Amino acid sequence: MEVSYTTAADEFIFRGKTYYFCSGACREAFEVEPARYIRPHRQHGVGPS
Repeated sequence: MEVSYTTAADEFIFRGKTYYFCSGACREAFEVEPARYIRPHRQHGVGPS
């Protein structure tokens, strides 16, 4: 789910990045287990050689 900073009910800074949430309950769930909600960064432009 994407939440705009203009309509977010709550926000939380994690590792220098601000995350926006639709509710305080969603922010609390994120705080407990952020790795569950953050997708790993994918490196672009690298393929098999």
